[in-house]
Amino acid sequence: MAQHLLPNLKTRDSLRGYLKGLALEIGVRSLTDPQFAEELDRRDELAKFRDEFHVPVISELLSEDEIAGGVDPQEKCVYLNGCSLGLQPKETQKLVDDELEKWRKRGIRGHYLGEHPWYPIEDDVVATSANLVGAMPLEVAIMNSLTVNVHLGLAAFYKPTTERFKILMESEPFPSDKYAVESQIRWHGLDPLTTILYACPREGEKNLAH
Repeated sequence: MAQHLLPNLKTRDSLRGYLKGLALEIGVRSLTDPQFAEELDRRDELAKFRDEFHVPVISELLSEDEIAGGVDPQEKCVYLNGCSLGLQPKETQKLVDDELEKWRKRGIRGHYLGEHPWYPIEDDVVATSANLVGAMPLEVAIMNSLTVNVHLGLAAFYKPTTERFKILMESEPFPSDKYAVESQIRWHGLDPLTTILYACPREGEKNLAH
């Protein structure tokens, strides 16, 4: 049975103490030792899912001039860009091809026929999505894109007054999300330049911190 990587650790100190104890158990002196990271991967109950994704090799991502010396171009990369475009699941191509085949053979009837009819397609993921966010299935709606939902959320809840009208957002959001916020602001007769407060990383840093 896979061992859970982390128990219920609620503070930074408790996490650090747990990891140091684990390092002693493994027999390494430093938490930055590659052997420690490899052992954490072996104990991670989610590690098995790595094999379900296509992981690009370095030569597929970078040109020869961009690859640092001593790096094996055929080594799989460390891919951290999961919030924008994650790795492609190995099942993706077959699943997409199946729907394209259905479209070719059945046209508009694909909305109602086949293993995954298009018209009620969101029903397939309502239960798992509800579990993900800790809600009941009847409280979850699968709909639209993030940008469309930004529009709908602001249309429903953004009610600016003369004293409360500012919107706080990251300094470099996804472009269409920024356009959505700006359009909602203009819809209320306000100026985005004086309404949006941009949160920027500290000087010399790339990530936002409180």
